[in-house]
Amino acid sequence: FLNQLEMPHELNPFMGMRAIRFSSTLGYEISEKTKESILKNRDLLSNVSAERISVELIKLLCGDNATEVLIEFRDVIAKIIPAITSEIQ
Repeated sequence: FLNQLEMPHELNPFMGMRAIRFSSTLGYEISEKTKESILKNRDLLSNVSAERISVELIKLLCGDNATEVLIEFRDVIAKIIPAITSEIQ
């Protein structure tokens, strides 16, 4: 499923955040190519409204795989919550 999200995340950086949430809540595996795109384009999340980001982040944190996803995508999460960088290891 998430391989279909390999569209350029620079066109829709929110899709990367949604993919991370699906990985946390539904256990979907994100392909390497998609991971690279999400990480590469993480700065573009600043173009997404805070409300949309906060909804996805809250859902991500409620997922069964939240810890693993937070660790794997800590550089993306740090763009949303910079102070958390040193706490995620």
